[in-house]
Amino acid sequence: MSKILIAVGGAGQEIALACLRLCHMSGIEIPTVLIVDSDQGAGRAGVLTRSDALQHFARFLRQTRDHDCIFPLRPLAENIRERQVGTLQSLFSPMRVTPPRVKEILSLLFTDNQQMTRIVDGFHGNPTVGSVAVEDFVIQGEFKEQLLDRIDMLTEPNVPHFVVLAGSTTGGTGPGVIPVLRPENS
Repeated sequence: MSKILIAVGGAGQEIALACLRLCHMSGIEIPTVLIVDSDQGAGRAGVLTRSDALQHFARFLRQTRDHDCIFPLRPLAENIRERQVGTLQSLFSPMRVTPPRVKEILSLLFTDNQQMTRIVDGFHGNPTVGSVAVEDFVIQGEFKEQLLDRIDMLTEPNVPHFVVLAGSTTGGTGPGVIPVLRPENS
């Protein structure tokens, strides 16, 4: 059986790091960890981020167990940058122009701050923004390729997968992404 831990957002990465440390210390099988976060590696100079700590531990595991187990996914990064999307509003602005009717609907659904949230570097503690951005990613057809196909590629074929989702119910990424990770997207 393939054991997979999908770490969503910062809290998910903290949980993954704790899980990996416990597995290593107890000598049990280390799961494959997929990190789903839009702002990995976006820390300030000289500040160790969760992503940095996980990558550091991944290097340790590679040296001590000759095992690669941590695979960061940045599902929104490539898709959004290709489409020249920077903010939540720009998801709905083809050719960088937001049609008046779309502006009206956006103003009913989101505050000005939410509309201008820079989704290319995180959801900034705003789950509404996160869920809309990730749902757009799913609608674009990227979900299956980026996450589900990646799970199949990293695990043995024709073997059941034991998958655990780890994340927070507060912040922006966990509550924004976890509801979108549902079976009908597979």
